[in-house]
Amino acid sequence: MIFAIDEVNRRTPLALPGVTLGYDVYDTCGDVSLAMRAAIDMSTDTSDPAGCFSPHGHTSSAHPDPRVKISYASTSEVLSRKAKFPTFLRTVSSDKHQTQGIAALVERFNWETVGVVGSDDEYGKYGSESLLDHLGAMVHVCVDFKVILPGYFDLNGTRAREELGELMGTIQNSTAEAVVLFTKESNVMLVIEAAIRMNLSRTWIASDTWSKSSIIMELPGIEAIGSVFGFIFKSHVVPGFADHVLSMGRNTSSKLNPFLEYHLSKYPPCPSDYQKPMSCSLTAQACMETSCLAHYIEWDECFSVYMAVEVITHALRSLMSLCATQLSGDETQQCIHNIEFKGITLDSVDNPT
Repeated sequence: MIFAIDEVNRRTPLALPGVTLGYDVYDTCGDVSLAMRAAIDMSTDTSDPAGCFSPHGHTSSAHPDPRVKISYASTSEVLSRKAKFPTFLRTVSSDKHQTQGIAALVERFNWETVGVVGSDDEYGKYGSESLLDHLGAMVHVCVDFKVILPGYFDLNGTRAREELGELMGTIQNSTAEAVVLFTKESNVMLVIEAAIRMNLSRTWIASDTWSKSSIIMELPGIEAIGSVFGFIFKSHVVPGFADHVLSMGRNTSSKLNPFLEYHLSKYPPCPSDYQKPMSCSLTAQACMETSCLAHYIEWDECFSVYMAVEVITHALRSLMSLCATQLSGDETQQCIHNIEFKGITLDSVDNPT
């Protein structure tokens, strides 16, 4: 995001004459509830970008925030309800399309029995329900089991281990030819590791959260537990971003991005006299070439972030052009600040996603 915003601000000629885009970047620690806290705090101008958010001290507004929210990662089908979320937009596909694709895959391979594993969160619960609706409409497909994993599943406690044992027993004793894992990567990691230990072979269908996970795909023994079919978002290479990432890895004298600092603390650059064969595997060696940073760029998400910034840029440019045709000088800036977004009506949306 920072790269995309800086790129807009550096463009020649200026993309937004007289306007510089800024940003606040927050660490939500991978927690959906903390991400919601961040979004609401930003909307009420009480945000604090320092560190991880605490779930306490939550602030909210009595009135809906009229500002547009543009998401690059929220795929929940529920957010497509424009009557309820009139100012929500996104540059990533709704899970509606993914669940349709999974159902089409089941039909294409003539699988007659399928198991579905979701999780007790927005992504896993609504995604698995949508998938079950599609599978339920298929005459020759039987859903052998559906399991919703609890929120504590990936915490490795006693209850979580019991839930994992029950799930693996369900899969092992089922007739399901294919098992759909529509849940987050940390949950899937536990399931796949257990399947490897049990030598449990099935056809596994990966949702977008883990379909490109290098950590899961590099697990020793994963090749013995059956085929994995994955769904990913359409992606494009963001011009200049790979070079930008590589330059940060090489320029160790200046202040580093915190995420890059963490990566380099785990996988420091290999010395020049390093003798072993080089690879970009996260599990194969203790050091790593800085060129491997570009190997792990997730282009689909990067492109969605880049497009979100582009949407804002084009919207501001159109707004500035609209105001400039009617006013001049300081009046133009006042016009921009006085614009109020009224939302999108259902009548104006042919196919809301």
